[in-house]
Amino acid sequence: MKIRLEAEDVKIVQKCLSTAVCSNEQQQALHEIMAKAEAGIEFDTEMSDHIANTCRDIALSLEASDLYCAQQLMSLALAIRPSGPLLQKKTHEYAKLLQVFESGSTECNGIKLAFGENLPLPLLKALANGSYEQHEAKLLMQFIGPEDRVLELGAGIGYMGSLAMTYCKPLTYTAYEANPALLPLIMSNMERNRVQFEARNTLLADTKASRDFYVTPAFWASSLLEPDSEPYQKVTVAAVDKNVVMDELKPTALVVDIEGGEAEFFAGLDLTTVNKIIIEIHPAVLDDATLSTLYASLLNKGFKLNFSASSKVVLYWYR
Repeated sequence: MKIRLEAEDVKIVQKCLSTAVCSNEQQQALHEIMAKAEAGIEFDTEMSDHIANTCRDIALSLEASDLYCAQQLMSLALAIRPSGPLLQKKTHEYAKLLQVFESGSTECNGIKLAFGENLPLPLLKALANGSYEQHEAKLLMQFIGPEDRVLELGAGIGYMGSLAMTYCKPLTYTAYEANPALLPLIMSNMERNRVQFEARNTLLADTKASRDFYVTPAFWASSLLEPDSEPYQKVTVAAVDKNVVMDELKPTALVVDIEGGEAEFFAGLDLTTVNKIIIEIHPAVLDDATLSTLYASLLNKGFKLNFSASSKVVLYWYR
């Protein structure tokens, strides 16, 4: 069976050549496909498979940098080889990602979330497939109850707060987020989900002062710690005394995801009122000795680690 690429197929290849960042080898492969298509050449099965594989491989290499071209090339590969399971899977995945990307919103565990622009692919995928903060969400819904006063550090776009106020309904929920650009999204997501909690754009530290904070394109990776490589913006954020806040709020539960800042936060922290801690640790940032010191401090204060509920890096501590 022979196939012929149509004019619309040629346009897809032309567009990818003009807009996508392809390697020289990829550009050459696309040029060859386009030249043969424009010449009206009919392709036998072997050549059709070669074209499908070429479009597939280039699409996979482009998905992080140009999702539109990746989607078009993968769809073209699927049109040439409709039975390909990977082509079917990736075409569906790209369509879902583009739908979420273009709408600027998604839904996780029944919580409606707006998330802003220019998200890197891993974060977009997590939001699109519902795996965003899935371990923290599971622990939150399992262990936080109406008797709790919750303090969250690293609120992000307000997912945990909206989730808690929708399903767990704690007495109070106070969320701290250092990235000032995320506060409007937190407020928007409260409104979308018809919930209310307090969101504060400050850092909790040892003393009241201003601190440098590093904002990355993936908001979930922004941190007090300067990144090694990826692009970032340094902003100055006001800080408040963490133990003053602990005395003010008297939280019974902590939810902490602050990208390596957890060791500094827990050092010298007054945990008198706290009996539940959901924390994501970051061993890529903090070494074994630092994390061991953090664990020891919690054990010394009577906390136990729930091994069956915890994942590798998202932990539930209780006493």
